[in-house]
Amino acid sequence: MIYDVAIIGAGPAGFECALRCGEYGLKTVLIEERDAGGTCLNRGCIPTKYYLTHAGQTTDPVQAFAEKNKMVERIRRGAAAALKQKNVDVVAGRARFMSRDSIDVAGRTIEARTFVIATGSRPRSLPGLERCRCVTPEAFIDKPIEHHTYAIVGGGVIGVEYAFLLRMMGCSVTLFEREERILPFADTDISAKMLQYLRKAGVRVHVGHAVSAEDLAVFDETIVSVGRVANTDGLGLDVPGVRMDNGWICTGDDLRTSVESVYACGDVRGKFLYAYTAEQEGALIADTLAGRKRALRQDVVPVCVFSKPAAASVGATAAQLDATGAVYHTLTHNFITNSSSHVYDDKEGFVKLHLDARNHILGVHMISHAAPELIGYFALCMSNGLGIEALRNTLLIHPTLSEILTRL
Repeated sequence: MIYDVAIIGAGPAGFECALRCGEYGLKTVLIEERDAGGTCLNRGCIPTKYYLTHAGQTTDPVQAFAEKNKMVERIRRGAAAALKQKNVDVVAGRARFMSRDSIDVAGRTIEARTFVIATGSRPRSLPGLERCRCVTPEAFIDKPIEHHTYAIVGGGVIGVEYAFLLRMMGCSVTLFEREERILPFADTDISAKMLQYLRKAGVRVHVGHAVSAEDLAVFDETIVSVGRVANTDGLGLDVPGVRMDNGWICTGDDLRTSVESVYACGDVRGKFLYAYTAEQEGALIADTLAGRKRALRQDVVPVCVFSKPAAASVGATAAQLDATGAVYHTLTHNFITNSSSHVYDDKEGFVKLHLDARNHILGVHMISHAAPELIGYFALCMSNGLGIEALRNTLLIHPTLSEILTRL
């Protein structure tokens, strides 16, 4: 049997692609060598947000770990049922290209008209720390929290989230960041405010510090979060001739690789390393294969740090706008001026918007307990060419934090 589509990797990108291909009636097979759901479900987004939400409800790390695993397994079973309902075949094993139209999976040859590579990424290692008690974020979350003192190397999204998580569970935490500020990609006001929150929570933060093995010797364990690399090893991509760039798979805007019958989506492209962008990319490929071509917006991608409180942004920072010579004005709103912020204890929250002459949104940067939800309103406006008036003219429930959007 020759499949219409063979998808390698069952993370967010591969799963969404398979599900849609199944919906479109394409004969589809999904190959996964580990657990379905990828990093996001098993060792990333879902487990960490579970801990961040439920930390403090139990002081027993073994019980918390067991409850987390139960939740992940429930979601995994639901995903398997959805694939079965769409008649998607699932094959366990590691895939390797044998030719442009066939792969080997644990000794089984699978042929397909189209291949989709959705193998994701893994944490990057940091040379010089081989003798230290270091773990990746994924390895850390895959076992009960069992130590008292932690170092975190890397002050990006994952490092900051893990710092809050560990403090909420009563651990001692020290965070090291090589750049001059944490969240170096973010708006400077966001970085500065998040540094205040970390220190207020009891996290010791060292910025502008290139960590060494000596720095880490005093800690029970060190979590290293300094970027990621693509999972392309062993795929045999040289056989079909898929073009690479520093380990990442190169694609066009339609997510097709240098080989006409091979697509790539998700982290493995190295463009956006988020579960939600991976899902959109997987869906776009399925739409394309079903003859429903559409464009993928790559200029409106919201980013969130699930800290306490959270930070979120979408669009350009002031530095980015200045670098391009853009003409804009900035509007800042502090949540304390709205009664709802007092109800929900979000008085320190704020939102900063960069607007063009028509009051269309160029960038939004905010801190709030509700930031992960509120940022979606701004992304919706930006994706559909709506100005700030669209928010001001929308009826939103009182008292909620969302009504703050009508006061901008």
